[in-house]
Parts: sequence; structure tokens; C-alpha cells
Amino acid sequence: MSARHAADRHGDAAAQTDGMRKNSDAAVSVLLDGGLIAHITDFQSGYPYKVAAMVRSVASQQLQHARGWSNDTEEQRDGILCRLAVEVSDTQTLRLLFELKKQPQYETDRLINFTGTMSRAVWGRRTAMLEYLGELKTGDSAWEWEPNLMTIAVYLGDIRMIKWLYEHLPRELSAALQGSVVISASRGEVEVIRWLHEHDYEIEGSAADGAASSGRVEVLTYLYQRTDARCSSRAVCDAAARGELEVVRIIALDLMEETYESALSAAASHGRLEVVKYFVERGVGVAGTTLAVRAAWGGHLTVVQYLHERLSDDRWTTDAMDGATSNGHIDIIRFLCEHRSEGCTTSAMDDAAAHGHLDVIKLLHENRVEGCTADAMNKAAAGGHLKVVKFLHEHRAEGCTARAMDDAAEGGYLDVITFLHENRSEGCTIGALYRAAMKHHVHVVEFFCKHRSEDCDIGAVMVSAASRGQADMVELLYKSFTTVSMLDELVEPRSVGIEQNTSVQIGVEAGTT
Repeated sequence: MSARHAADRHGDAAAQTDGMRKNSDAAVSVLLDGGLIAHITDFQSGYPYKVAAMVRSVASQQLQHARGWSNDTEEQRDGILCRLAVEVSDTQTLRLLFELKKQPQYETDRLINFTGTMSRAVWGRRTAMLEYLGELKTGDSAWEWEPNLMTIAVYLGDIRMIKWLYEHLPRELSAALQGSVVISASRGEVEVIRWLHEHDYEIEGSAADGAASSGRVEVLTYLYQRTDARCSSRAVCDAAARGELEVVRIIALDLMEETYESALSAAASHGRLEVVKYFVERGVGVAGTTLAVRAAWGGHLTVVQYLHERLSDDRWTTDAMDGATSNGHIDIIRFLCEHRSEGCTTSAMDDAAAHGHLDVIKLLHENRVEGCTADAMNKAAAGGHLKVVKFLHEHRAEGCTARAMDDAAEGGYLDVITFLHENRSEGCTIGALYRAAMKHHVHVVEFFCKHRSEDCDIGAVMVSAASRGQADMVELLYKSFTTVSMLDELVEPRSVGIEQNTSVQIGVEAGTT
């Protein structure tokens, strides 16, 4: 190709580009001219091509953002074109929609509704679009600022957006934060908190609680040094329970002794040794008698050992060992047996038996003199702890009561029932069979039918089982106990609420033997 031809083609391309640019500029001028828009729309229906092109170009995620939070389809459609323009930062289309809304045929068009556009701009962190909406707003006296803009900006932690809204919103709207400060504090956004405080926004104690709950040391430090916001006693206790020593050091200042005690107790309950040391070494929160108990109940040996060295004897009670036995913390029990003199009560072995802690029971049996009560075997039987029942029977003299077999029956523990039946004389009550039947423990009921002789209202048990649809239970009871006279009673209207002469199925037809 010759240089002349190349130059001609380059010139043609440049001229074409220049022409397209001029046409585009002209199109934009038309779109932004309210008078021309009104003239054009007088002769057409639907939306201009510019609007349709914008809709076709958006990504699915942008469309979802423009729809908003509502699940209602009609609410999603309301103003969606305007929100889409904001979402894609299309100021030209936004201006076009603003002008279209002024025309009679578009006044009631729900798709062209500017409600929610400002919120969409803030949610999308589109400060430029918010500024443009502010300019458009000056051309519509009925258009008001949306009430939640500053709340959203603070929630997002967008300083630039916060500053713009502060400068342009009416004071009553810019001051409304609706709990977003708490969220900002919990996220550790110290710059946002600092800006709000410096511009006379009230920072409430809930913000300090939010920062404490999230371990935001920098925010807490600022709040405690520069504001009056203080954590609640609950926040102090929660921080202590989580073992967040840096947070505790900031917020555990000038508290009531009751709060110190609660916080220290929370730390001990969760085994937070460093926090426990912090309080104890400062002599706060140690006045009560529950501290060692909490640590023992929680099974925190290192805390118990530390408290043994630091607390006076009047801060210890038998509750420490009682609680440790209930939860099966044998290392705690062994330490207390060797190093403390408070001992325990009979509740220790009773509760250990209830939870099946045989190793704990053996330790107490060998090292303590308090013993147990009949509740030990009763509770062990109720929990189905056969090994514990056997140990207590063989090594202890407290025995049990009829409640042992009764409770074992309700739990369906046939092995325990069999052992008690063969080795103990307390027996059971008439309620044992009934409770087993109520829980549909057929194997237990069958055992009672064969091996126990306690009187029981079998008729009532059968009716109850029948009402629950337990045909196998009814059949078992019928075969084991029912006589003709008893069967006659079962079909009486007063017993089962049926008409006279109605055949009742309880394994066989009523009236037969």
C-alpha cells in the first residue's frame, strides 16, 4: 500500500471517529435536555434506548443489589431502574430517568421511582453517585433525604461517605445512627469512632460492650481514654470468662466489688488462670467463698492450685469437693484430699453415683469418711450405672430404697433391675410396672410379670397402653394378668368411654376367655 493511500485511510478513520464523537455528544445533549425529552416522549411509549441498553448491560449481581433486601417482587420492582443506574454509576441514565419522571406518562411508573436510590448509593459506597443524587434533588422540592443514610455509612465504616453526609444532610438526619456505632466498635473501626466522637456524636456504653465482646483493644483504649462510654458488668464478666486479659486490664477499672467478684468467678469457672491472677494480685473480687468452688466444679486444676496458695482458709468450703465429684474431676478431688482439710459432704458420693463416676466413688470410699446416703444407689440405679450399684452394694452399708428399682424401671435398665431383684431386699412399689409400661419398656414389664408380685392396677395400665397404641404391651399384660372379671371391668363405659355391647380389641375380642 502506498503512503498516500495509507494517509487517506487514516484520515477517513479519524473523520469517522470524530463524527461518532460528535453524534455521541449530541445524543448526550438530547438526553440531558429536559425540554427535548418532553417533546420526544410525547410521541413514543416505553423507555428510551439508553435505559434499555443499561438494563441489558448489567451483571446479575448488580441486578440483585438493585432489587434490595425485600423478597416481595413488587417491592423489588419499585424504583429498580433508578437503583440500577446508581449501581452501575451511570449518571447520564440517572439524569434521563429523573427527567422522564417529570413527564405525565411516567409520573405513576413504579420502575422510575427514586425512593431508595440514596440508600443504594451509600450501600454501594458510591460517593460520586450520592453527590449526583444530591444535585438532582435540588431540582425537585418534593424529594427528601432518606432517613437512614448516616446509619448505613457508619455501619459500613466508610469515612468518606460519613463526612459527605455530615456536610450535606440536615442535622436531625446526620445525627441518627440507630445502633451502627456498636457494630463499628465491634469491628474495631477506631477511625470511625474517633471521627464521631470529635464531631460530638454520643458514644454510648453499648459501643464499649461491642468492642469488648470482639476483643477490640484499640477501640476500647480510645473509648476509656477519650469518652465516657463504659462497659457493663456483663461485658466485664464475659471478657474475664473468655480469658481476654488485655481487654480486662482496660475495662476492669473502678468497678463495684460485686462486679469484681462476678468477673473473677467467671474467669475461675472457665480456667482463665492469667485473669484470675490479675484480680487476685490486686486484691479485688476475692471476698466471697465461691471462687475455689467455681474452679473445682470446672475441673481447672491449675486454678485450684493457685487459689490454694493465695486464698485464706475462710474462702474454702466443702462445696469445692462436692462440685468436683459431681462432674467427675478426679484430679481435683485427689488434690483437695491431699492439700485441703475442708473435706466434703455425703452429697459428693451421692452425686458421683448419679453420674456414674465409679473411680471418684472409689477414691472417696478409700480416702474420706463422709460416706453417702441411700440416694447414692438410688441415683445410680436411675441412671443405669450397674457397676456403681454393684460397688455400693458390696462396699457400702447405706443400701437403697424401693425408689432404686422404680427409677430403673422407668429408665428401662433391666440389668440393674435384675441385680437389685437378686441381691437387695428393698424391692419396688406398685408404680414400677406402671412407669415401665408408660415408657414402653416391654422387656422390663415382662420381667415384672414373671418375677415381682407387687400389686398394681393392671386394668389402668392396660387402658393407658391401649390409648397409646401399644398393642404388644396390652397383649403382654393381658396374657400375664387378665381374668374374665377384670376384662369385664375394662369394657365398662366408665372405664374406656364406649357404648355398651361394643367389641373391644385388647389382644382378643371382649367377652372371650
